Amino acid sequence: MSEERGQMTGLLVGLALGTVIGAVLGVLFAPASGSETREKLRQAAEELPEKARKVGEKIKETFRRKETEEPIL
Repeated sequence: MSEERGQMTGLLVGLALGTVIGAVLGVLFAPASGSETREKLRQAAEELPEKARKVGEKIKETFRRKETEEPIL
């Protein structure tokens, strides 16, 4: 159960990190002026804490569900 929990955490953290990295790279490589790019990055930075909170809630909910499931043997 503990190993399964670690794998799930790793997966969710990896997905969240990949999403953030992809969004930043998308903004940086999109054709836009410097001021537009800086504004998009500023907005993304402001939204990051809320997105991180939501990911944390999803991880907690996943663990709660896993803890209540009976193992299949």
